[in-house]
Amino acid sequence: MALRKETEDLQKITTNVFLDDWKWLQETYAKTGASKALRTILRKHRQVTTKKIAEAKTAIDAEVEL
Repeated sequence: MALRKETEDLQKITTNVFLDDWKWLQETYAKTGASKALRTILRKHRQVTTKKIAEAKTAIDAEVEL
């Protein structure tokens, strides 16, 4: 089976994760794959966090009158 190409370039990195967490990802996302699942979880977290930061900055800017 051929691997599907991602829509963006990938960078191989080495990191440490808790063994139980990695096993859980492997079991939970057996069809998708743990690595792809981890990339997706990280991307979603980044999007949510970026949105919250932008909203907080907007709220702060709105409170300051010059």
